[in-house]
Amino acid sequence: MLADRHPGLGRIVLEKWNFEPVVFDAIGRQHDHRRSSNRAADITDVVIAGVVLAEALLESNADLTRCAGVTAFERLGLGPKELAATLKHTEYRLVSLRETLGC
Repeated sequence: MLADRHPGLGRIVLEKWNFEPVVFDAIGRQHDHRRSSNRAADITDVVIAGVVLAEALLESNADLTRCAGVTAFERLGLGPKELAATLKHTEYRLVSLRETLGC
């Protein structure tokens, strides 16, 4: 239940802490995979893309099929090659961090 509500709760907390509206809006809309806008890519697109990529890395062994249809990637100009490279680099950095921390 909390997993479904955490974007809304995060938005409320950030709003109460007087963050800029663009920040709490981005957190509140992090699961809006079909978001559309006539404006240029923005922080909300970055948050959406980051959440989807993190989920792909953690839950489905870097399976990028979950990225299909997420408009944030198009708006950010990220195609399959860029996404695969991003995940590969992230995996490398995580291994390096784990080794450094002794995990």
